Amino acid sequence: MPRNKRPQPPQEKRAEIVTAARELFVDAGYDATPMGRLAAAAGVAANTIYWYFEDKDAVLIAVLDEVMTDAWAQYQSVAAEPTRHAQIS
Repeated sequence: MPRNKRPQPPQEKRAEIVTAARELFVDAGYDATPMGRLAAAAGVAANTIYWYFEDKDAVLIAVLDEVMTDAWAQYQSVAAEPTRHAQIS
């Protein structure tokens, strides 16, 4: 008899799906990534993704939100640093 997986908070499972989607979208592209492949990469059944996302476009939006959050954090880490001005002769 197969073992049941441990209960997992919904936000944690959603984050795993987004992480898998981000990798697949970068490697293969959005159009070349079917939902079944995404489900396999995230370790869930294909229909499970639809518990967390309305459709593939919603997954893409979540991936883009994550990318922008990462980019904003990187920007914030350097935004306060003084800039060096090149001297023109």
